[in-house]
Amino acid sequence: MELKTYKQNGNRYCGPAVISILTGVGSKQAAAVIRSITHERAVYGVHEHHMRQALETFGLQVTELEQHEKLPARERPTLAAWLRESKPMRKNGRVFLISGGGHFFIIRDSEYVDNLTSGKPVLIDEAKIGLRSRVRRVSEVTAPRGITMPDVLKPNPMASHERKMRALNNKSRVLAQSLAARYKIVIERDLGMDSKPYWVSHDLLEDTEHDPFDGDHYVHEWYEVLERVQAYVEALGRLAKDK
Repeated sequence: MELKTYKQNGNRYCGPAVISILTGVGSKQAAAVIRSITHERAVYGVHEHHMRQALETFGLQVTELEQHEKLPARERPTLAAWLRESKPMRKNGRVFLISGGGHFFIIRDSEYVDNLTSGKPVLIDEAKIGLRSRVRRVSEVTAPRGITMPDVLKPNPMASHERKMRALNNKSRVLAQSLAARYKIVIERDLGMDSKPYWVSHDLLEDTEHDPFDGDHYVHEWYEVLERVQAYVEALGRLAKDK
């Protein structure tokens, strides 16, 4: 299995880093996948079963080979011992995900990679790793059907539209209030109505033939308020010319 380029674009911890290296997504997106599973607000440490669930959402297959976490710490194999004993099976690009010493890292053939190597594989003999750390769990990671994008990372058209509308309304509110103050245009929210619409008018134009919105002063969004305010500014300009 080929490892991907590590994309550190937010979270710097080992769990999201390993997911980034195995899938190619950024560490920020990897953390989002973990949060969708744990429902935690932030990602620091990751439990092994949450890591497995996160990788499986990408379509990866995680096969647990060794589980030592239930043993007393002193009875678990050290990383040095595991590396010696696993040497015959560490070949042909097999990827092993290991947790131990409060850390996740990847072993592939004679290479070691994690967030501390900046996602770059280094030779095990040259890596600055804790050989005395105790191994909790060893899994093999494969991609029999390739890598798929989890639903949580797929674009959400509705969410995108809502973000754009919020940005538009925020910008419109600032401009509408500025113009209203300059031209004495009334913007009032009618809290007595269920939809709480905005009433937009001008005392000089209301109920006259010059009122561009005579009998139709209610709107619901700030971009609509801005459109009304701008129309009143133009109407005031035309009225001033007529005089």
